[in-house]
Amino acid sequence: MRIPVGRSVNSNRMNSGRRLLATLAGIVSIAVTAAHPATALSGDTASTVTRTEVTFSNSNTGQVIGRGYYQISRSRSSQTIIGENRYLDGERDEEVDCLNLSESGDLTLETYNHKFLNADGSPQSIDMLDVKTGIAACTSYSGDEQRVREVKLVVPQDTYAGSAQLALLSRRLKQGEREIAMHSFICFPGPRIVAIKATPVAQTSWTARPGKLLNLTISLDLGWLTRLTDRFIPTASGLFDPDDDFSYVGGTFDRFYRRRHVTMLCSRRPDFSVPLER
Repeated sequence: MRIPVGRSVNSNRMNSGRRLLATLAGIVSIAVTAAHPATALSGDTASTVTRTEVTFSNSNTGQVIGRGYYQISRSRSSQTIIGENRYLDGERDEEVDCLNLSESGDLTLETYNHKFLNADGSPQSIDMLDVKTGIAACTSYSGDEQRVREVKLVVPQDTYAGSAQLALLSRRLKQGEREIAMHSFICFPGPRIVAIKATPVAQTSWTARPGKLLNLTISLDLGWLTRLTDRFIPTASGLFDPDDDFSYVGGTFDRFYRRRHVTMLCSRRPDFSVPLER
């Protein structure tokens, strides 16, 4: 999330909402994979691929406003997430995350790259983080003008971004934890590592999924900026199924200055394996 150069306050609010929507869309893919871990073939000779489709709709009218597609390739020692969201207004975003996968099954972020594009295909902004070097960049565009904010950060080991953020949350939910803390990379107003807190609200029912679901709220801790930016950051929550290894089934959240409620649903396709290139 970032305030783009040369944009009005209303445009800033919309872009913050758009980035959060894209982030939550990516969360679907990693949550499903974390809840249903795939097993690669012997060594690193093959990768197991998970594909997830995402649908966004207006919570009040039920009207579809966009769709997303994510592919996750998982080998014994690494995981790559490639995703794209397209909206009916023509805008889209593209994301690539690379993660390390330890023998114990823990995921750590290596690199994160997220591009946001206008309806005509021109760049709106690009968010980038290299965990090993600590180099983070938030690039924004206004017409032919480009503004790059690049810094070197100290990156905690439990830092995630974009689609990778729920990897830790899903895993800890299955381990019995409920109050969960981690760190996140964001572009607001420039490159930053911030704390994230996930708290269960209650068990609830949803017409799109039978049984009782765990409702988890996710909030950012921006330090002294929290009071200034709280009303600009939409609220977010996710629904997890305790009877299905706490798999993510969807959720409802706010966009654009808490004025538009969005419902997100995901549909996971069967896994398949492909040989790795040598």
